[in-house]
Amino acid sequence: VVEIIAGAPAHVGAFISTLVELARNYELREEHFYQAAMRSYQELYNNYFEDIEALVSAFAHEAQLKLSKPIRADRLSVALRENYGVEVDTEGLDQYPELKGLRSLFLPAKKILLLNSKLTPIEQNFQMAKEIGFHCLGAKERSWTSGMLRVHSFEQVLNHYRASYFATALLMPENLFVDDLRAFLSKECWDGNAFLELQRSWRVTPEMLFQRLSNLLGSHFGLEDMFFQRVIYDNRNQVFTLDKELHLSRAHRPHRSGLGLHYCRRWLSLSLLEEMERMRGDGVYAESMVGVQRSHYFGTEERYLSISMARAGYPDQGKSSTITVGILMDEGMEDKIRFCMDPAIADKTVNIVCETCGIEHCDQRAAAPVKLEERLKRKRIQEKVSQLMSGS
Repeated sequence: VVEIIAGAPAHVGAFISTLVELARNYELREEHFYQAAMRSYQELYNNYFEDIEALVSAFAHEAQLKLSKPIRADRLSVALRENYGVEVDTEGLDQYPELKGLRSLFLPAKKILLLNSKLTPIEQNFQMAKEIGFHCLGAKERSWTSGMLRVHSFEQVLNHYRASYFATALLMPENLFVDDLRAFLSKECWDGNAFLELQRSWRVTPEMLFQRLSNLLGSHFGLEDMFFQRVIYDNRNQVFTLDKELHLSRAHRPHRSGLGLHYCRRWLSLSLLEEMERMRGDGVYAESMVGVQRSHYFGTEERYLSISMARAGYPDQGKSSTITVGILMDEGMEDKIRFCMDPAIADKTVNIVCETCGIEHCDQRAAAPVKLEERLKRKRIQEKVSQLMSGS
């Protein structure tokens, strides 16, 4: 890098200025770079970490914690106390009004984990399992709160992720969950209720279920070409936000876009949220919904089997979310997911954002294809200039 700067200081200076300007325009902060680096780290290892899986098994054996379906909350609190001297107060945050938005807070000096009493039993389990993860992994740099209020280093982001991975692996043990997943994938027809039963039987959140899918579909089933995304819908201003994504094996089609663009409403993750809102408008409340779709990306040969779960109330009233896993469909997929060609599953042509989309007569278009039109206009100008320059 020093040699490059010495050899072409003006060019490098312009490049650095460009990065700074991009950061300003898109309101990028230091933690955004850390989070992007974290996604690259996960993608590098296909989001499967054998060392953490082994640590979970070793801890369960040492703590005499039977890995079952599901693990009882009292066993986790006992494991924290007996192995690390940490006490759990399930109503510990209630006396601090300023902290009502936190899920948990660990006080290292007192060795006590304070929980928000509004957490569900499932959420309490996760916070306790994550605290076990921090201790078992020996994390030095970490956040003491459930979420990272301020990011100081990449190591802090990494340790937060590894502790969360540990928690999910502890609550959904690898071998037991793979058995259930194999039984589901071997079904001849898509069964939405059976997929929901996976979540119910393990007593986990949709995020935890899909996180575990992203860990194990590649490592155990050879389904490595996949993406994971979470979309938030704010029904107060009717805005969709893709706030979390992960691409395994390679960069896949659906991705975060520039500010102010409209994501394709044909994505299952968005159409499921719209369906949930229509039901709400008709007076029908659905806490969660699940769907499946074969998505063909416009202008390419790529098709994905997309499975989505929508739920209301994330993370507060007025917002809903969907978690989606999309698996690239290849020649051998039917041997791995028996129901992938079920004729009852809808086939849909999709794109990234409306502004660059060339799908004609789309009844779900949320914005005119202005970016596409600009691109085509520039292309026509370039072609005409080339024609005149060649003298033809």
